[in-house]
Amino acid sequence: MFGIEKAELISHLRYRDAAGAVKHTGEEPFSDFMKVARRLTIIEGTEGRLQKPLMEPMVERAGMHDLSSTANLKLVEG
Repeated sequence: MFGIEKAELISHLRYRDAAGAVKHTGEEPFSDFMKVARRLTIIEGTEGRLQKPLMEPMVERAGMHDLSSTANLKLVEG
């Protein structure tokens, strides 16, 4: 995906849960993550800072999920 190896992507992927806590992927089972995830935004930047999204959520346009609670994906370079 986007020319990034899967292992590299997983090691650099962070997300913000509905409570606002930044977590590393793999801290909880994927099935648990999918139960609470409603909005995914891929962003670029340094840890702890949210910058302009690289890709707007396509889920919203497709109308597939309720977007009342959010979870953000964060792709961290480094």
